Amino acid sequence: MADLTPTVRAASEEPTSTGAGGPEISEQPSGTATLASNQETWKHLPTPEGGASQRGFASRAGTDSAIAAAEHTVSLRPSAENFLQLSLEYYNAGRFNDCVSAARHALKLRPNYAEAYNNIAAGYQGLHDWDASIDALRQALRIKPNYPLAKNNLALSQAMKRKLRGN
Repeated sequence: MADLTPTVRAASEEPTSTGAGGPEISEQPSGTATLASNQETWKHLPTPEGGASQRGFASRAGTDSAIAAAEHTVSLRPSAENFLQLSLEYYNAGRFNDCVSAARHALKLRPNYAEAYNNIAAGYQGLHDWDASIDALRQALRIKPNYPLAKNNLALSQAMKRKLRGN
């Protein structure tokens, strides 16, 4: 059976275009979660089972620095986009509860922010709370029905939930 350990895509690598002006929707590797950032770009990073010290994560100093910068930006300009970026940095550090919290702050400022719901879902995926992830992704898709990141993450959360049930 394929390994369904979630991984994340986050700010650094631009998606390709279909030529019709939209992002190319390609099949993700099995077990890939996609996290939104305010730049709408991504890269691959493994989701840790027990924290940010696992292989594949940015160095602790780099991660701490990115979090400090994002927290500083939010303190100066508390916008929905800046909270979304902070949620991404928390996710990258394996701080999944903080990821969810920062994305919820983004929703307080912009209630119909599909990307914030997607990041909430990714945080819940990191916590292995598949039902909460599915709920957040359904919210994202109510707002933005053709949102490929949310569609891919919903498929992952549903697959993980089925795997836990043994189906």
